[in-house]
Amino acid sequence: MNNNELIEEAKKVGFTYHGKTPNGHLLFLNDEGKRVTAAGTASDWRSHLNAIAAMERISGIKRMKPNHGKPRKKGDTSGFLNTIRTESAEHWSEKVGSIVDEYKTLALEFRIISSAEADRTDLNRAMEIIRRMARLEDVLTELRQPIPQTDLPANINHMKKKV
Repeated sequence: MNNNELIEEAKKVGFTYHGKTPNGHLLFLNDEGKRVTAAGTASDWRSHLNAIAAMERISGIKRMKPNHGKPRKKGDTSGFLNTIRTESAEHWSEKVGSIVDEYKTLALEFRIISSAEADRTDLNRAMEIIRRMARLEDVLTELRQPIPQTDLPANINHMKKKV
């Protein structure tokens, strides 16, 4: 890639050529004022490609790379994300959502019980809530989903282990 080709590729990712630095490097700036320099007389053919890669990272714009006459791979959508959800994915998404909702509801109920004067039935209900929350955490872990953050006391995890 020669310097003129580098300047053309830089335009595709939002950088403009602003001349040479005192050291002879090519200077490129984007609209935000971010700068990238490239070797004016590159000794390695990869240096211009590295400069373009740096510009792509800064701008967030990926240039279309030529496939050099090779046919595209079957099913290749040129890097576009498939946003169509399958029926199964929709089902599991709803299931995970209901588990997370139940977990948050139990956490709220536990917080209410633990903040009031507790009698024997409240303590039994708190232990049931802790057991149920531990089971829901296990299910979420199996499904590789994050455990929802709650503002429960830190000692509840210790209580879950005892149950």
